Amino acid sequence: MEYLELKDSKGNVITKWPCEWFELNKEQQFACVGGDFTPYGGIGNILADHPQVTAQPIGKVSDQNPAFECQIRNSLASYEWDFDTWPDPEVVLLTIKRKNIK
Repeated sequence: MEYLELKDSKGNVITKWPCEWFELNKEQQFACVGGDFTPYGGIGNILADHPQVTAQPIGKVSDQNPAFECQIRNSLASYEWDFDTWPDPEVVLLTIKRKNIK
């Protein structure tokens, strides 16, 4: 399992959340991230500082249409996602800024 880390201005890790990334195409991925992001202004705010990526939160897994929700849950299960600890992770669409695509 991978982790999304929040770092301070000196590069020290403040906190981290479990995360899985899924490639959709050359320009886009979606990520499922477990945790409470309210104290940090939401998951979109955390990812907003990345210079090469635009992040668009699209809700919790349970907010997705039933077919997509099932696909996400099955994909997370194949990566041994801890549904007991993080039962309904956030889903974020990530788009690489075009000038950075090779």
